[in-house]
Amino acid sequence: MLEVRPFCIDPKELILQEFKNLFEKFLSLIRSAFLDSQGWGKRFRATLLGIVVMPLWLGLIPVAQAASCHSVNDRTICIVEIKRSAKYPWEYRVSLSQDGVKQPQELYNCRDRVRVGADGVAVPFAAEGNGEWICRRLKRN
Repeated sequence: MLEVRPFCIDPKELILQEFKNLFEKFLSLIRSAFLDSQGWGKRFRATLLGIVVMPLWLGLIPVAQAASCHSVNDRTICIVEIKRSAKYPWEYRVSLSQDGVKQPQELYNCRDRVRVGADGVAVPFAAEGNGEWICRRLKRN
């Protein structure tokens, strides 16, 4: 006598088969988008091109940085780098360049109107000097 068994499929096998079917549909969609020269394919290619190419293109563009400069007695003085103190908001660590030559970083105290050099000596701001210009520029008096 012939034995009849119920038809059973392993659940893992069923999930794997569904995944294969979905993946094949996805691949056919991608192929049609790249091979199709009408409508949807063009938009898809343009979007894909934008997603891939734009970040690369934008990464190659240099960031514009405008240096804050002024002239004093035939010298050009520019702020190269400036950091404001979080604890003392009236203090700034500033690196200047004079005629294109970078100077060591100094601490400018806009409240007490003094400049502290790398040696730790506090020097009062000169009238219409760099300290006055920096504090006026940053408007932190």
